Amino acid sequence: MYLSDIKRDDRFEGYLIVRSAEQRASANGKNYLDMTLADKSGSINAKMWDGTVQPPLAGSIVKVRATGNEFNGRMQLRVEKIRAAESRDQVDMSALIPCAPRDPNEMLGEVVRAADHIADPDLRRITCELLDRAGDKLLTFPAAKQMHHAERSGLLHHTTTMLRAANAIMSVYSQLNASLLIAGVIVHDLAKIDEMDADTLGLVSGTDVEANYVQIPMTTQFEDGKFTVEDYTALVGAMFDGTLTVSNDTSKAASDFATVITVNDQGSIK
Repeated sequence: MYLSDIKRDDRFEGYLIVRSAEQRASANGKNYLDMTLADKSGSINAKMWDGTVQPPLAGSIVKVRATGNEFNGRMQLRVEKIRAAESRDQVDMSALIPCAPRDPNEMLGEVVRAADHIADPDLRRITCELLDRAGDKLLTFPAAKQMHHAERSGLLHHTTTMLRAANAIMSVYSQLNASLLIAGVIVHDLAKIDEMDADTLGLVSGTDVEANYVQIPMTTQFEDGKFTVEDYTALVGAMFDGTLTVSNDTSKAASDFATVITVNDQGSIK
């Protein structure tokens, strides 16, 4: 049974994710647990009137025994028992949170193979190194907080889908630079691993946009020219070796930063 299916007096026993939990005092002065619990169908407020129970950690998985209750026209859970999920519990993560429809190790293998087959040696080296730096976080990291592929392993889901789209496009437009296109697809969202604070459940913490945002301190100006493979390699290489850094200070304009990159009408970085 999913949370969205619960009606008044329904019995529920299963695993849920803790979105928030705190101990509060009722009007009569007795403590109780006030929680927001969730599965992939949504979230629900839950009350446990045993004030001796400590609130579980936000982001943790708990096993709950509860009864559906209605308060002010909204469903709640009246929790009777709660405990932390244990390693021996066979928790179906796909029932708790949105998950990518494919196995993350399979998707990561697809991305790594695509990177290994990039023809341009510089782009291949940079792309493979950035994948190595991303590491195991790629296996669970979401692509966004809520806009698209906001799911466990969503970043891999997004990237593999784009790789398939890129290969389909190249079969029609053979003049496209395959190395540049494949490298761009693979690395274009990898910085989200540093931008966003996400746990292994694929849930992004916090609501402050400045805590989940990166501004690249540069301006790229096109003056009737083209941005070439060499320009792209130089630009990413500068970020790779630390010449360019990133900032999450969204209050600043590009002119506030020391590094400004422009591209002249021949398509070269000045």
